Amino acid sequence: MAKEINVQQELKKTEERFQQGMKKLQEELNEQKKLVDQFVKENPYIALGIVFITGLGLGVLLTLAASGKG
Repeated sequence: MAKEINVQQELKKTEERFQQGMKKLQEELNEQKKLVDQFVKENPYIALGIVFITGLGLGVLLTLAASGKG
């Protein structure tokens, strides 16, 4: 019985640490979202260029992989 209680206590502690980690991660993601939003608003053409180049690069890589040349 004592082991069962111990396991439950450890499980609860682990769950609390997980919840704290998730909260911290959410806060960090919100901060990064604000920074990206600010960058895009201040530099819309640069952001568009980055998205275009990234999409083009991924398209080339996927095409090469599908054709068996990559």
